[in-house]
Formats: sequence, structure tokens, C-alpha cells
Amino acid sequence: MKLEVLNLEGNHLSGEILDCWEKWRSLVAIESCNNNFNGGIPSSMGALTSLESLHLRNNHLESEIPDSLTNCTQLLTLDFAANHLSGEIPPWMGERLSKLIIISFQLNRFHGHVPDQICGLSSLQILDLSHNNLSGKIPSCINNLTAMISRKMSYSKISYNTSKGCFFLQYSTYDERGDA
Repeated sequence: MKLEVLNLEGNHLSGEILDCWEKWRSLVAIESCNNNFNGGIPSSMGALTSLESLHLRNNHLESEIPDSLTNCTQLLTLDFAANHLSGEIPPWMGERLSKLIIISFQLNRFHGHVPDQICGLSSLQILDLSHNNLSGKIPSCINNLTAMISRKMSYSKISYNTSKGCFFLQYSTYDERGDA
């Protein structure tokens, strides 16, 4: 299986996302926004060690973010917005997914505090945790997220498509909008 990009965005697909991702190890991007998927995020997605972009925005996904995603250390974009995901923001994200540029978790049911480990994401440029049930203080180390305030241009170009409601990340190997 040499498939690198799987784009199922904007359909009427429903049911659970199948738990069979071990066979798709060459996937770099999954775009499944704006469908009707339910259930949890399959733990077998953790087998996608080349995955750079995972978009599951605007579905009906629930449960917690599976710990198996710690294996996806190449992730640059993680977009789970507008679902019914719950639990706490996993601290391992800041420890294991150090290349993340975008985290979009708005409009979910996450609770607890924002973990201090999130401050380890020195490449992070967009962090959207709005409209959840988070509480506590903002980590004092938030000033470590220097990529958000840097005047230097990153190697990536980030844009937000308001008509589709999705983030798009353009970089040298893959342009999620299809115009590389």
C-alpha cells in the first residue's frame, strides 16, 4: 500500500472509522473533515508513523484521544475540532509530538487543565482549545511557544479556509489544498 494522501472530506460518510490502519503505513495525510463518522479515533492510527497531517474535524467522534498516537512523531497538523471528544488534553503530546505546528481541538468536551507539557511544542504556531470544558490556569511556560510570535517565516505556509472550516498546511512535500 503506497497511498500517501487519503482525502474523504465533505461527504456523507458515516459509521465508525475502521480500525485497520496498520496496512497504510505510507500515509502522510488523512483528510476526513465534514462527514458523519462516529465512535472513537481508532488506536491503529498509531501505526501511521509517517503521518504528518490528520484532519478529523466536524464529525461525531467521541471518547478520548488514543495513546497510540504517540507513535505518530512526524505529525505537523492535528485537527480534531467540532466533535464530541472528551478526557484531558494528553500531556504526551508536548513530549512526543514535538513537530506539531497546528493543534485545533475547539468545540469538543475536553476537561481538566492545559498540561504544562504543551509548552514543549516549540514549533507550534496555532493552538485552538476554545469551547471545551478546560479549567485551571494557563501554564506559565506558555511564553516558550516562540513560533507563535516569531517574525521569521517558517518553512510552512498556514492558511485557514473559512468556507470549509479547515486548516491547510503547505510545505515542500505536500500541499493539503492540492496546489503544490
